[in-house]
Amino acid sequence: MYAIQRIDETLWQITLPNPSVSALPAARPINVYLFTGSAPALLNAGHPSQQRALAAALREIGVEPSRIERVVSTSWSIDVVGGIAGLPGADLFLLSPDMVKPTRHDDWQRQWREEWEAMLQTLREHPHFADEDAAEQDAAFFQTFFPKLSNNLRFIPLRAGHTIQMGDTHALEVIAAPGPDPGHLCLYSPQKSWLFCGDLPRDGMPERMTSVRDMLASLERCVALEPKLLLPNRGSIREWGAFTLQRGARFLNNFLSNATSVMKDAPTLLEFVEADMGYLPDYPIRYASTLLIYQSMLDEMVRARLVLAQGQGWSRRYGVDLEEPTPDAG
Repeated sequence: MYAIQRIDETLWQITLPNPSVSALPAARPINVYLFTGSAPALLNAGHPSQQRALAAALREIGVEPSRIERVVSTSWSIDVVGGIAGLPGADLFLLSPDMVKPTRHDDWQRQWREEWEAMLQTLREHPHFADEDAAEQDAAFFQTFFPKLSNNLRFIPLRAGHTIQMGDTHALEVIAAPGPDPGHLCLYSPQKSWLFCGDLPRDGMPERMTSVRDMLASLERCVALEPKLLLPNRGSIREWGAFTLQRGARFLNNFLSNATSVMKDAPTLLEFVEADMGYLPDYPIRYASTLLIYQSMLDEMVRARLVLAQGQGWSRRYGVDLEEPTPDAG
């Protein structure tokens, strides 16, 4: 149901289960970090569907959910901030440079949902993902994964450079780290050289990505901190933090440099991803979110004039020898 790991005498990692619907995985399990003391605090609150698991884990550690005084979320996304409804006594802190966004929180989630739905709808046209019950299954998933939220989200805005106290002993610096999601941040402990790195990639393809340029800049900014330990939103804690982040940046740069070598035949997005992965996965909902990540990579290559693009929608092709380049993507 959940897993608990004690990191030191004042910090716990709680890994909440995959927020799945109808056995169709949408994301990997989420890590929540509990800072104990006289004023317990959380980094992330998880998905709304994980509220019971989070409450049970907190009680197992010995902290009643009602005692949580503050929650910092690493982004505005529903899978890390949506569980705040289960912590009514906590103040919510979000990165918000203009001090206003994302007050209309449901509007931000709707945008993500619509992009995901559109990609899944076109993916369902592929014979491998055809299913008589697809429309009903997909609708049930999105209704559950994106429940109706308040469009008057109450939060305390954070900006880059702020210091926020988490628990009794952790004074953490707010690092603006755009790229994975809107409002994405990291928290850094100068005393311990620990970096709570959110959804920054450490190796391989990122879990989420809205901007390649922002992602690379965020990785560079965090590498400069020379963190020793990385505490991510998903997956295990990593030592050799700066080296690990450099490896994530190297992967993205190598992808951008080498992808042109397989674009001789001007593949569509689906053709390119199938060739890159070497197979077609069994879960179309999860695969649709993966395609959105690849799409952001290819569109950045178009913007940088590394490749050209031709056509619209699902028939859009990416290649190095197309006759008519389109305007900048995105």
